[in-house]
Amino acid sequence: MTFYLFNLAYYWSLVLTMGHRFLPWVIGSYHGSLVLTCFCQVITPPEILATIFVLKMVLNPQQPIYSHVFLHCFLNSCCFFCLQVFYLPLALFIPPSVFLVHMELNILYQFWIHTQYIKSLGPLEYILNTPSHHRVHHGRNPYCIDKNYAGTLIIWDRLFGTFKAEREEVVYGLTHNINTFEPFNVQFGYIGYLLYRIYNTGGLLNKMGVLLCGPGWLPGKPRTGDIEDIPKVKAPVNRYGPHVNFWINIYVAIHFLVELYVYQEVLASKNGLSQTAVILSLTYIGMSLTCFGQILDGKLSGVYFEIVHCLGCIMCEIILHQSGFFGSLGEQSVSIYLLRIFFTLSASIWIWVLFKQQSSEKAKIR
Repeated sequence: MTFYLFNLAYYWSLVLTMGHRFLPWVIGSYHGSLVLTCFCQVITPPEILATIFVLKMVLNPQQPIYSHVFLHCFLNSCCFFCLQVFYLPLALFIPPSVFLVHMELNILYQFWIHTQYIKSLGPLEYILNTPSHHRVHHGRNPYCIDKNYAGTLIIWDRLFGTFKAEREEVVYGLTHNINTFEPFNVQFGYIGYLLYRIYNTGGLLNKMGVLLCGPGWLPGKPRTGDIEDIPKVKAPVNRYGPHVNFWINIYVAIHFLVELYVYQEVLASKNGLSQTAVILSLTYIGMSLTCFGQILDGKLSGVYFEIVHCLGCIMCEIILHQSGFFGSLGEQSVSIYLLRIFFTLSASIWIWVLFKQQSSEKAKIR
């Protein structure tokens, strides 16, 4: 009985907080309000669907994917709190330990359905949320919008009219993709669009409508917008991915592994670190991801950012070493010197690349 009740509560929590058109009087919806869409786009899977993108949620469902961005931390926490409201009635007759077990099992079940390799499970498609059903949930095809909210059991979508079977091949991502790898733009770019919409919309009521109505709303249209305005897409589509040299991909991969090392070190020793060490470590992680995004986007600014990033890392490493982040002074001198050499060589590479680009530009002018 707990299994069915929890899945029903989970279904309604998503419908009431994420639906574009279902129960349109619910103002506090992620997709049904443009202001909350700013934060929803961050957790939307990219233009491919794979189990790796839900692994973070399975390992730690209460921690946001971009945990170093404080604004997203705050909104994720608010969303998590709001979702718990739908589970409160279960507290009257279900022990907390039993409830937590079912919550974790529900999240764990959703790991394997994020795949494109399993096409159909036969008769189980009528009862369970399967990879086929969940692909529709993540699709940006018009027929996929606001469908298949189920966690484990698809029967609730069938009963309440939010079910849609997979027909044509699903195209993933946002209805209007942001086309960038830079995390800062992913996090806050939509906020800039929101402010632009408010500034260019006439009338106080219309400005409020931009905030409270759906992302597709315009004066004279339904509160959640018109489904016909959603771009028609058909697979295969050209996914965003500027061409960069192979050595740049290797460079980013190596630096990403170093960033993971720093992240793990911060988690392992966070209680013994000073506030300065924690702030510098988080700044390094945020700056690294920003540089990776700009470099992979093929932006010239990424070269300048990476030079500053590498030189800044050398300074941060010296400060962290003095604060005891790497242990007692002198204990790990070899690894410390290797890090300094690593970032010095990285900065030198980009200074050389920048010099080469400027030389080629001057040669073209001549």
